[in-house]
Amino acid sequence: MSEDRPVSPDTDRLHPSLERLLTAQIQRDGSIPLDSFMQQVLSHPEYGYYTQMQTIGAEGDFITAPEISQLFGEIAAAFLAHIWMLYEQPPASDITIFEAGPGHGTLLSDMLRLYHTHQFALAQAPITLLENSPYLQARISKTLNALPFAVAPPQFVQDLTAPLPPRPIFGIANEFFDALGTSQAIFTEKGWHWNEVVSDTQDQFCLQPTRPLTPDELTRFALPDEAEDGAIFEYSAAGEMVMAHWAQHIARYGGAILIADYGRGDASAYRYVSTVQAVKDHQPHPLFTEIGSADVTHLVDFPALSRIASEQGARLAGPVCQSDFLTELGIMQRAEALRTPHAPQADRMLIAALDRLTSPAHMGQIFKIACLLPPGEGLPPGFSTAIAADAER
Repeated sequence: MSEDRPVSPDTDRLHPSLERLLTAQIQRDGSIPLDSFMQQVLSHPEYGYYTQMQTIGAEGDFITAPEISQLFGEIAAAFLAHIWMLYEQPPASDITIFEAGPGHGTLLSDMLRLYHTHQFALAQAPITLLENSPYLQARISKTLNALPFAVAPPQFVQDLTAPLPPRPIFGIANEFFDALGTSQAIFTEKGWHWNEVVSDTQDQFCLQPTRPLTPDELTRFALPDEAEDGAIFEYSAAGEMVMAHWAQHIARYGGAILIADYGRGDASAYRYVSTVQAVKDHQPHPLFTEIGSADVTHLVDFPALSRIASEQGARLAGPVCQSDFLTELGIMQRAEALRTPHAPQADRMLIAALDRLTSPAHMGQIFKIACLLPPGEGLPPGFSTAIAADAER
């Protein structure tokens, strides 16, 4: 991911109403915190990016692991089925299937197919989905209705901290935390200041240092008194709020939530650089051009999420690189079983998908996998490289 985020003077934006809304907020408040800006660009009920008809997949702006191949969903389902077995295989009525940011429902349908094939109760359990886009809700329902077996109608929740059913949940959040937004602080000759969205002299949006951090904020984030000019610190209030909410639930009721996302693998990686970027047509895109028509993301701070989970009485296994997780759980063997030498084109597509999921040049390294679990000892399958990383430190 590029560390340089050019600001374009282009005024040809897809959603002038969203631009006017943001401009009015800046005129009223002087600036917009970066996380608030990102959340409005992505999730505004009328103009937000995720209300658009086509954002995910080969014809959209970005493609997720489930859209690449069924392999990802099958491995994720096998992992959660293993955790379910450790709970002595509770019946469907005693558990809940959960997904945050389910997209088109592709991942969920792939996972349900595996559950159904192996006659796991997970295939018939109630389903709770965190999704606030009416378009995506309809798309997901259509995807699930097309399955060749009946599943429970999904219950959609829209609030990030909506109460979850009071029972163990077995869930997944794929490319969810990176879309929750992040705020930034920047170091200048006058110290640490919040880096917020303002309008420049040409009435174009840009990032600019605004109010200084308070002494309490400096202490809370453990920021150094001196840093390189332009050093960036990122903090996702929404991400930490969601993690605290889920961790409280898992600590009380049990279960597991698998988390897959662009991320920082350790506390030092990307510590003082901006990780925010926009993506359109599968390419990096200027952050302030065509607002509302491009995806906006940041690298997830997994060490911060791990700290929050511990504070709430749960634990976060990992993160590990996606390649390590998938390989340890047998993706190579599964891909070999799916190969079709008599259909060379399909065979090539399968091998290409495997490469995209596991190669360091694609998703294998930058994507991280973690798992939210109740308190306890030991790590589940797929996380042996987390033990190796701890030993090295």
